Amino acid sequence: MDIGSSRRERKTTMAIPEQYEYLRLRDALVSMGQRVNFYGIVVEYELPKTTRGSDVMCTMTISDMSYDTPGLRVLIFGDKLDSLPRVKVVGDIIRFHRVTMQNFNGIPQAVANVSKFSAYVLLSGKKDDSYEPYQTSSKGFTFEQHDRNIIDLIRDWIVTHPIGTGGGEYLVQIRRLKEGAFFDLCCKVLYVHNHAPDYAILMYVWDGTDAQPVDDMALHLLEADNAYREDMDPKHLPLSRLSQDVLRSLPSKGTILPVVPDIPSEELRPQLPPLGAWVKFRNLTCRIRHGSYEAVFMRESKISLLGPDSKLVKDCEGNYQQRAFSEEAGLPEWSPKPLECLTVTDYEHVPFSTLREVFCHAQVTQKFRCLVQVVAIWPVKVTDFCAPSSFRQKQMTLEAHSMKDNTAGKVAGYGRDLSQINKPNGYTYRIQLTVEDPTARIQAYLCAEDATRFFNGHPPADLHNNGIVVDALERKAYKLLGLPFNNKAENSSSLRKHSPPWIKCCLKSYYLDKENPWSSRRFRIFGTTLPG
Repeated sequence: MDIGSSRRERKTTMAIPEQYEYLRLRDALVSMGQRVNFYGIVVEYELPKTTRGSDVMCTMTISDMSYDTPGLRVLIFGDKLDSLPRVKVVGDIIRFHRVTMQNFNGIPQAVANVSKFSAYVLLSGKKDDSYEPYQTSSKGFTFEQHDRNIIDLIRDWIVTHPIGTGGGEYLVQIRRLKEGAFFDLCCKVLYVHNHAPDYAILMYVWDGTDAQPVDDMALHLLEADNAYREDMDPKHLPLSRLSQDVLRSLPSKGTILPVVPDIPSEELRPQLPPLGAWVKFRNLTCRIRHGSYEAVFMRESKISLLGPDSKLVKDCEGNYQQRAFSEEAGLPEWSPKPLECLTVTDYEHVPFSTLREVFCHAQVTQKFRCLVQVVAIWPVKVTDFCAPSSFRQKQMTLEAHSMKDNTAGKVAGYGRDLSQINKPNGYTYRIQLTVEDPTARIQAYLCAEDATRFFNGHPPADLHNNGIVVDALERKAYKLLGLPFNNKAENSSSLRKHSPPWIKCCLKSYYLDKENPWSSRRFRIFGTTLPG
């Protein structure tokens, strides 16, 4: 052997990387107190968060062919968030070096400290994907042929053993939420709001189901008139403040649930999932504010990312698709079947639209038929339902011009001349109804002859001097709110226990300012009658 050959041999020998022994997870479980190396499939992953000390951490549950259920829980600590693994999709593969096996309350777990001695490599779990890791804890990682062989073996196994995240007894849908209950939730993150009053971060999530109506949503006629306006309800998804692109991306059906933090925002921010991600929340609690459900994220709560192939995700998406293409697609899940309503409309042949479809429609002026509940009426006093005609004349003229038909000089959908709006007639109705379905809450105006038609023959008048009409209108208002008229003298706390009935109504969108049509858009009830 010549010198050159000898040098080449020595160089080759020096370049041989360290050979690691990788244990099956089942073998790692009996290696308590030892530092071990292993591969695993990420079946659950919780986003990084700060600890009560100076560290940051994240947790995950992994499995392999030898230990599929319940999987091994791994706690990963680091000195900064960037050092922790960021799993893209549940079902990806992770390799750990030098993690310590421990026993916690009789349950085995692994602990990794990437700022000291541990290391990891993250790769896709999909068959035929690249062997190139998408994240590593160190630039000096090794990856040899035997690593590729292990990856191939695991990927082949994943194909025949889809990764499923267990439901558990606490897993519920949004439609099954109950005030005060603790629960887990599989859902999609639709929007994150970082500037809500009193709350630094709000997450809005969705699973395709409708939250059930709240029994105490109906307001007594004598209560404060602003209680259900959007600006008094900052945790309700602020549809009016969202861009058109965001509005178009929202699903048309299903309640969007706000998740409200009960921890400092700096603790929650590292855990925020990306928009559009499917996640599993653990240990949330439910409360009701302003007549709507909201989930509360506590210090004990956790967020786990879910992959698109997760059984929980597929179940949610499948159920929603089945609902979206059903004959009752536009109806709330909690509406009575067969459908029973207090009202009738002039357009019974028109399919129902959800209020979110109304709000998110691509055209600023449009007509709809909806199934809603009336949760508030303004003015709060029936005697103020009517005002002198001149009070409404200017506004109604603006409304009419926004809906003007270019060929007939009529108000589209109303069938009357603009001149009829401008003609004073003593008094006119001016009422605002706050209407709600599981998808949204909006304010709709009930005015002029549309209100006369709605109240079935009670023309506008000076109600301060007309006790008979006031009594009839009060009965109708109480009926809309689901309140017993014969007990109207009771205190409001007892009246709030009644849930408003469902009503059919025709809604029309219009604008007040042609220079700013979207920001000046309003909604109005028409073609609807409350018999009796």
